Amino acid sequence: MSKPAETSPPLVSVLMVSHYTARLARRALDHLAAQEYRDFEVVLVENGVGDADWAWAEIARRSFPITVVPPDENLGFAAGANLAARHARGHWLALLHPDAFPDPDWLSSLMGAAARYPAGTAFGSVQVNAAEPGLLDGIGECWSPLGLAWRGGHGAPVDTAPGVLASGRDRGVLAPCAAAALWARADFEALGGFAERYFCDMEDVDLALRHRLRGGRCVTVAAARVRHVGGGTATRHDPFRLGMERRGALWTAVRTTPAAWFWPLLPVQVAVHAVMLGRAARHGAFRSAWQGLREGVAALPGPDGVWAERRAIQATRTAPLGALARAVTWNPLRRLRHTAKTWPVEVEAAQSRRAAVE
Repeated sequence: MSKPAETSPPLVSVLMVSHYTARLARRALDHLAAQEYRDFEVVLVENGVGDADWAWAEIARRSFPITVVPPDENLGFAAGANLAARHARGHWLALLHPDAFPDPDWLSSLMGAAARYPAGTAFGSVQVNAAEPGLLDGIGECWSPLGLAWRGGHGAPVDTAPGVLASGRDRGVLAPCAAAALWARADFEALGGFAERYFCDMEDVDLALRHRLRGGRCVTVAAARVRHVGGGTATRHDPFRLGMERRGALWTAVRTTPAAWFWPLLPVQVAVHAVMLGRAARHGAFRSAWQGLREGVAALPGPDGVWAERRAIQATRTAPLGALARAVTWNPLRRLRHTAKTWPVEVEAAQSRRAAVE
């Protein structure tokens, strides 16, 4: 592991998790070098075994501190991000995928939002499709208690997208996409970070739902924009991804759905899984999706199983059901068009929060 020279801790730690994505990650680092906001470091976890040489070479050529952490195995995104967070020195954790290229005012926009909103707020970015800049990659994650999750606004035209873009104002969302998000370190650590059993896919939705169960909220910052390569049609039907999606969908529903919804909706969730398995079959990925679902079910029982995690998570809930109900999406047909759900948010400046970002 390589560490930066000892200096005063930066306010923001940008966490990146790479897996044989050196070309994209270098481009992301170039965009970080052009940031207007300068009080940050980068903590980069290279999951590609033996592929960290490129990252070490970046240390001398960058104007910002970089810590490189090679775990010698592929931890996946969830555990990789947690590992990066443990090496971070900042009070704020900015998650940035190697294939997300931020505008020069990305960090300054996020930190400006951090000064405007009270403690307990997590922030997301407007993600534009890097290959087709006229289309959105997403403006926040959506989730239905029926067992579905999707990136809101994916594929919608940028100039006609509703909510955050049409108004030019920040909007409330269920969850920020982990491709480009900002979390207070205190909130991230209080939640235990990402659930590492997920490996990848839906870990950001699970984190945000646990945050909401404790009374937190999530906001997409209209001025914070990145161009994101991921999430395109070329990878949506990848067998591995579909397997992780089915497994993650089951775990998220079990872990985070309040009992008042979980039991009445259980038959519908079973039907949704059947429909999604059929969808995977149409794309030649039934075996992977079925295997992911089987792994998800197998992890439910036991003292360290997902059901035990559910009991612990639900015991922390302080948010009223009404507030949660307004944040989730109940109509499963919105998943077909990746329809976004956003709502107006009040700006509540707080002196303690403002002092923390100056």
